Amino acid sequence: MEYSRYKYENITLDGEYKKGGFNGKIALDDPNGSIYLNGDVNVTSKVPTFNFLAVVDKFRPNDLNLTPDYQDAEFSLKVKS
Repeated sequence: MEYSRYKYENITLDGEYKKGGFNGKIALDDPNGSIYLNGDVNVTSKVPTFNFLAVVDKFRPNDLNLTPDYQDAEFSLKVKS
């Protein structure tokens, strides 16, 4: 996939999207960062529900052409919501 003049590689989508929500997993294993999301997001109800795990490792937004700022920034995190 290409976005903002950057070619993203090794993308995996496995799940089901319905209006207002997603259930499944999304993964990006790129040389400039990896992202793994697994779970359920539903924003159709009055109180949105989120039940997912997100793991971000060595994510470099400048190298991915997502921002001209933060040239040396690298982020890693793990969130369970």
